[in-house]
Amino acid sequence: MAVERRTRVRFFLAFWLFILSGVAFLDRTNISIAGLQVSTEYGLGNQRLGWIFSAFLIGYAGFQLPAGWLAARFGPRRVLTIGVLWWGVATALTALLPSGIAHAVVLLIAIRFALGAGEAVIYPAANQFVARWVPVQERGFINGLIFAGVGAGSGLTPPLLTWLITHHGWRAAFWFSALIGVAAGAVWWFAARDTPDEHSGVSASELREIRDGLSFVPPVPVPAADISPAITAPVVISWRAIFHRRDLPALMAGYFSFGYVAWIFFSWFFLYTQSQRTLRNASISFHDDLLSRRRSSQRPAHASLRTSHRSLRTGLGGHVGDRRVSRAWLPDSQPPGRRCHPRRWRRRPLFLAELLLVRIC
Repeated sequence: MAVERRTRVRFFLAFWLFILSGVAFLDRTNISIAGLQVSTEYGLGNQRLGWIFSAFLIGYAGFQLPAGWLAARFGPRRVLTIGVLWWGVATALTALLPSGIAHAVVLLIAIRFALGAGEAVIYPAANQFVARWVPVQERGFINGLIFAGVGAGSGLTPPLLTWLITHHGWRAAFWFSALIGVAAGAVWWFAARDTPDEHSGVSASELREIRDGLSFVPPVPVPAADISPAITAPVVISWRAIFHRRDLPALMAGYFSFGYVAWIFFSWFFLYTQSQRTLRNASISFHDDLLSRRRSSQRPAHASLRTSHRSLRTGLGGHVGDRRVSRAWLPDSQPPGRRCHPRRWRRRPLFLAELLLVRIC
């Protein structure tokens, strides 16, 4: 009797989304790390540099909804590949700008706006991947892994680009960012598929596991002839229903508050340590300063340890979410005849306490 081959293709693709998430952070913050050199070369000053930083965020925020529509319409494979190549081109264009070019600030604003528009696809496309590839009970861990790429990128980018800028100039840092993005996008194109059914490397057992976990399956098999057409019809999500949810404004306000504070540090803290604290590039560990606000004299290895710690926390938080959601939210985790809402409310304090503990650790 032949042994059935078991694969875990979805975990490799999720890991590669972790890599792409880190590359996205690399591309969006390289100009902050090289900001002093770029400002000096083009005679920008802090005000114009702020316009350039904001141009990225305007493009990034403005194209979130179109990026989500594109990812749903054309699939995460094509959309994310084109997006990553777009990041590489925009980053390379920054390195190609001559020193004495006229209207440098306008060109840099346009390039950073285009980069922001391209990077808007990363998380909508990742969400499409999760919806098509990942069983419900694994989605917390997979989402945690993908977002852990931000922690890895924020820790590894400053010492790596600082070394390149110190030894080879700021343009070398942008060329490196462009090349690593194109390479990561090429791997995604050849390794990924829009659905597990299209991937030749997915075994029958993994495909069955994914299909069973994508939606709730009744414990008692139901003949296909007895299934109502209303059940098999495509689910139409109402925008009106989404915007009438009471928790949506709270989520938006929370994420806005996080993003506002985080991006002040991502954009300006490195420049502040160079210009106001007179620290040399080689002595700055941006991630240590971001987390502890200490003087940046620690070695980059310390920042890498902090980064690993943050990434571990993110993955652990996803695992905790998977456990609690599977026990308290999913209908198939409830005994027959019992509603899930009372259990959900009873478990909510414990659920929040666990998430708080993961964050503190």
